[in-house]
Amino acid sequence: MAVHRVLRKLDRGSRIIEPDQIIQIDWLSPENVGRLEMVGAVAQVHGPPLVELPGWQLRSERLAGAGITTAVEFLEADSAEVEGRIEAQPGMVDKWKQDVQKWLLPPPPGKRRG
Repeated sequence: MAVHRVLRKLDRGSRIIEPDQIIQIDWLSPENVGRLEMVGAVAQVHGPPLVELPGWQLRSERLAGAGITTAVEFLEADSAEVEGRIEAQPGMVDKWKQDVQKWLLPPPPGKRRG
């Protein structure tokens, strides 16, 4: 399942998904995800190799040992499974995923990263 950036507010019925979030749209069929892409509500994320993220050299090496080399592969991976494969503490992979998601979003207007 591809990772997407929300460009326009999405109503999921049980909750509203605000723009500028990184999500997996696993509740819709591929055809409906394609429709959202066509109308500009979401855009597929094409993330960089993890090694290119600032401060990610060591983490990217650990994850490469588990076959994960890009930001998208990492976000799509099951956190518990990755923790087991790289022998990480429970919850650590989810924290790392939040960090990656922040790097994939543009900085707020007038702000710079790094």
